[in-house]
Amino acid sequence: MDEFCLKKMSSMLSDLDHLIEGTNPRVQSIPNMTVHVMLQKIRKDLKQMDTRLFMNSRFLEGLIED
Repeated sequence: MDEFCLKKMSSMLSDLDHLIEGTNPRVQSIPNMTVHVMLQKIRKDLKQMDTRLFMNSRFLEGLIED
C-alpha cells in the first residue's frame, strides 16, 4: 500500500468509529442525513483505493513479466 491508501484507510476507520459511537441506540447523536453522507464518503474512498490497488497490481505484473 502506498501513502495515499494508508491515509484513506485511516480516514475511513475514523469515520467508522464516529458512526459506531454516534449511532449507539442509547445516544443517537448523529442525524440520519449525516450518517448517509459519511457512508457515501466511505464508499467513494473504498472505490478509489480499489482502483488504485488494482492499477498498482497491474503495474507490478508488467514489471514481473518483462
